[in-house]
Amino acid sequence: MTEQSERRDLLRQPVSFMIAWGAPIAIIIAANSMHMLLPFKAVVVVIATCFAWMGTACLANAKRCGRLHCFLSGPVLLASAVAVLLVGLRIVSLGESGLIYVVWGAFGLVVLTFIPEMLRGRYVRR
Repeated sequence: MTEQSERRDLLRQPVSFMIAWGAPIAIIIAANSMHMLLPFKAVVVVIATCFAWMGTACLANAKRCGRLHCFLSGPVLLASAVAVLLVGLRIVSLGESGLIYVVWGAFGLVVLTFIPEMLRGRYVRR
C-alpha cells in the first residue's frame, strides 16, 4: 500500500509539486511584494486563486494517493481562498493588516496539518 501510495503522491514528484504548490506559493509572495504596483483588488484575486489552486491540488492528491496531510490541508486552503476574498475585498474587516493575518494564518494552519502525519503515518489506508 505505502509504496503504491508514494508513487502516486504528487507531493513527492518535483514537477507536480512545483506546478501544484511551488508556483502558487511563489506567485503569492510575488503578488504581496508587488502590491504597490498592482491594484489591491488584483492582488487579492491572485492570492485567493492561488489558495484555491493549491486546495484543489491537495484534494486531488488526497484522492489519488490517500495523503493524510492533503485531506486536511485541502479544505484549509479552500477556506483560506474564501477568507482572502472576504477580507481583501473588505466584506469582513480584520483591520489594516487583515489580509496579512489571513495569509500567514493559512500557511500556519497548513504547516500544522503535517502533525497528524507524524502521529498516524503519511497515508490513510483505503
